[in-house]
Amino acid sequence: MRALAIVTAALGLAACSNPPLSLRFTLTEGESQQCIGDGGGVTTSCQDVTMLCNAYLSIRVLPPDDPEAPYISVCRPLTGAQRKLCAIAGIDLPQPEMPVPEQTLEIQMAVFSEDEIHPDPITGEPVCPRVQFGANGLPMPVLPFCDDPDPFACPRVPAVGGRSYYHPGDETTVVELGCTNLGLLTDAAVCNGATIVTVGATVNDFDNPVSSVDKAVADRLSVGVGEPKPLADTYVLNPADSFELERNVASTPSWSGVLTEKGEFSIAACVEVLEDGAETTTVLTCDPRAVGKKDFDLEGYFVKKSTLTQILAAVGMSSFPDSGGLVIGIAVDENSNPIAGQPVTCNGCSIQYLNTARTGVVPGSTSASGVFVSTDAVFGTVFSLPLSPQQATALGGIVEGKVTVVVLRYQDLDPG
Repeated sequence: MRALAIVTAALGLAACSNPPLSLRFTLTEGESQQCIGDGGGVTTSCQDVTMLCNAYLSIRVLPPDDPEAPYISVCRPLTGAQRKLCAIAGIDLPQPEMPVPEQTLEIQMAVFSEDEIHPDPITGEPVCPRVQFGANGLPMPVLPFCDDPDPFACPRVPAVGGRSYYHPGDETTVVELGCTNLGLLTDAAVCNGATIVTVGATVNDFDNPVSSVDKAVADRLSVGVGEPKPLADTYVLNPADSFELERNVASTPSWSGVLTEKGEFSIAACVEVLEDGAETTTVLTCDPRAVGKKDFDLEGYFVKKSTLTQILAAVGMSSFPDSGGLVIGIAVDENSNPIAGQPVTCNGCSIQYLNTARTGVVPGSTSASGVFVSTDAVFGTVFSLPLSPQQATALGGIVEGKVTVVVLRYQDLDPG
């Protein structure tokens, strides 16, 4: 354990009877976000972690009810200490710009690689990204999509981080740090320019798109992420271009993984779902918002073998095509319930709409099943609901030997 001392006078705490605020950090002893030392084993000693990449430490001291107004916020490079993680203890904290009233304070600590740091456009001083913390006090390892062009607006996943609280009268405040994505600091390939991409995934049941698959179904699924590549006049997703995700320990089934790549996704990242068993078909769900992102969460879909057989029969196919693939789409409302009366548009492809019972086709627009099919959409095709006020769109297309699921979510205009 290493210490960072912050004296009461520096914080301007109102009550003179309170002891000086002593801030310390320790590496987590829990099972989540364990730290792997230089020797390859789990460690709780910062001396065992050598940083191969240049790193910055973020410390924020703030009132818990107003995270936008920290009393102290620093973003400083970590130097010395033989490039060990213990260099955290060498950062001096500045005095706050205003006195700090006696109250509970939230203490946030995070370590980022140098390439995550942006200069303040006015002062030129380095600014560390914000961090989104979980209920366990550790950073969230996977974040929702954030498309804000402002480099300071979207939270980021740090290499190391943790959150704790100071209460008036506490002699010591210990921040437990988890190694959320330690490879950002310790992977030589990353230091030399490779990109680490952190991916999370959940899987919904196509027959009930409101809900995640249950544990019994999840136990039979293999889940990965990849991007189809062009080959001749089609697209393929080979095993070499797919990365298998690991099942997380959680009440709702989810999967995650860390990819080290020389390049990022160019068209879309696709969740790949395959059920164990004979004659099952891989199902892809692709999201173009992953392009250019280093951490994101994806939503995949599971299509039962019996459901696929039913849909194939409805469009006059006795079996899955020997060559090519199939796009199965569904139009849903903002609560993920199927909706009728929605024409689907796509550039240069044909659409067939299934009837309510999914036993045949109907003309013009979706039935109450919300389901539509395309057998000729090139991968990368954008599907849309032109009647949706917010122009609901999704990317899909034919991938050799696979089903691609397209979910079009109708959105009403915001009341305000």
